[in-house]
Amino acid sequence: MAKTTVSRSHQHLNHSKLKHSHIPLTRLEPEPGDLIEIFCVGYQHWAVYVGDRDTVHLVNPPEPFFYIFQVWICRGQKKEKLIDVVGNNKWQINNILDTEYKSRPAQRIVKNALLFVAKDVNYTMSSWNCEHFASEQRYGKATSSQV
Repeated sequence: MAKTTVSRSHQHLNHSKLKHSHIPLTRLEPEPGDLIEIFCVGYQHWAVYVGDRDTVHLVNPPEPFFYIFQVWICRGQKKEKLIDVVGNNKWQINNILDTEYKSRPAQRIVKNALLFVAKDVNYTMSSWNCEHFASEQRYGKATSSQV
């Protein structure tokens, strides 16, 4: 069955500045456990959608590109509204590895992601960044295509 390219206007989010990608989708609304890819300047930020318009994401340390091998201990993951995480950037639902790995059940993804909120974590661009965190929650495997 062919997928249709649709516009992701998300008027129900009631935020006119939110930009969205035109991507092939069969649904417009993220569901709990979905991975959200946010297109920032120079990199993609990743978050886990946990429902009720909330996400959990690994907070970026300062100047991550100048210190690629530096390890920061930061106040880890943050629960934040999707609209606030996205800001003025484009974003998409991107369960990137669903064809390679079986995803965990949505309830488990959400529960695990929420357990990490406000915990101290070692942030390393090359081995534990926001994409590693998101893929670990969904698939049980920490991976990143950006490094």
